[in-house]
Amino acid sequence: VHLNVLLALSQSLYFQYLSLDEGLSQSTVLAIEQDSLGLMWFCTQDGLSRYDGSAFRIFRKKFSDSTSIAHNRLSAILEDRDGQIWIGTNGGGLARYNPYVAQFTAYTNTERNSYYFPAERVSSLLQDKRGTIWCATENGLLRLQKGKKQFERENISNQTDEGSGLSVTAIAEDSEGRIWIAS
Repeated sequence: VHLNVLLALSQSLYFQYLSLDEGLSQSTVLAIEQDSLGLMWFCTQDGLSRYDGSAFRIFRKKFSDSTSIAHNRLSAILEDRDGQIWIGTNGGGLARYNPYVAQFTAYTNTERNSYYFPAERVSSLLQDKRGTIWCATENGLLRLQKGKKQFERENISNQTDEGSGLSVTAIAEDSEGRIWIAS
């Protein structure tokens, strides 16, 4: 066992740099996801960058287009089991990208509609073993159960109904299905 570890440590690592020169939308990357098709997604402070191995495609908020991304300052990303890409923002709630129709759906707290989302900042995203989408936000822990449209606030210690309680910064699931949060 120790010989395998030593061999692995002696191998050289190769890094390829992707920057503004190659088409990245902004140089501060806060989250990365590789989807089931092999595409790389980069959340930046100025849009979402999708890389196919040779070129970038940039997604930014277009105020005249309700199917564009909800916000340009992005903080978290997750591909769910249905192939939908969930993007947490830093000031604009949550967005879901449907790659089959190339459109975004905005989940925001500015309008009480079928996609209401009671937070502006998302720091982490998780889909658990049961298919529930979890969002770590400045207003606590939110969840979207499979088959539902509305996010619900998970009642955790020090959290009020108004959401002025515990700010959640990270979320994970362990091998026994327990959800862990950092605050």
